[in-house]
Amino acid sequence: MGLFWLKNPTSYVWLFDLMQTKHKGVASGFLGSFDCITVAVIPVYFLYISKNWLPLYILMLVLGVLGLLFMLFVAPESPKWLLVKGRKEEAIEVFNRVALINQSKNRI
Repeated sequence: MGLFWLKNPTSYVWLFDLMQTKHKGVASGFLGSFDCITVAVIPVYFLYISKNWLPLYILMLVLGVLGLLFMLFVAPESPKWLLVKGRKEEAIEVFNRVALINQSKNRI
């Protein structure tokens, strides 16, 4: 199951690539709140709903797989990573995509 949590750091990296500076704090708090909600729901589940861990594990596994698949097939590489690896043309394409999402008029 730990493998499927790779989506978390990847989503945070993309958050800071896609978001405008003034919205990064709110968006980071929003993503962090989902992590906190997960930690709060698990004890409630085991206290009041069921002592059986399998249904919760399957639910978390399915959500993790869906998030990982989204990050693998929908989200492109980070432009910063592409620049570090010397893949300038691909980084420019991704920067232009980010600018389009942010509705910025500054495109390369």
